[in-house]
Amino acid sequence: IKGLVIQNCDHAISISGELTGGNWIYGNLIGTESDGLSAAANNVGVFIGDGSTANMVGSNGDGTDDPSEANTIAHNLTAGVMIDGEATLGNTVRHNTMHHQSGNGIVLENGANESIAAPSGLYQGDFEPPLHGMMKLSGENSRPEAWVDIYTVDDGENCDGMTYLDSALADEEGQWS
Repeated sequence: IKGLVIQNCDHAISISGELTGGNWIYGNLIGTESDGLSAAANNVGVFIGDGSTANMVGSNGDGTDDPSEANTIAHNLTAGVMIDGEATLGNTVRHNTMHHQSGNGIVLENGANESIAAPSGLYQGDFEPPLHGMMKLSGENSRPEAWVDIYTVDDGENCDGMTYLDSALADEEGQWS
């Protein structure tokens, strides 16, 4: 699903059911006008549920055209992306611009994606090596050997990822830097 402007819907994009996996949602404006900035809210930007597996929302992270693969997901009322259901597994949300949701940017409900929690224990380190001119960051309690994406946030309330900065691969103990 690519290149759409989707606005004023209950679920702008809905992928639901065991036979609906393997979709790639990229390069869309979800919850905005065609300018990518002005609000045109949906209730939920992207909904994945009822056993749908292995869907990708945003970039595949292969280093080719990654910025153009990002979705802008903004101004939605309940969530930017909602993944729901214990059998709804292996779905990824990466490299998107997410901001100004009334709820959280990404919501996992009812055991979806094995209830993966956001990494915790974010540490501000020294200035070597700089991360896009910023301090070095590290953290813990990520899923072992999973990618952790680092963003700036639009506000401290909902912690949406407005601007993608970089990624780090967690080690076998869930530590990353």
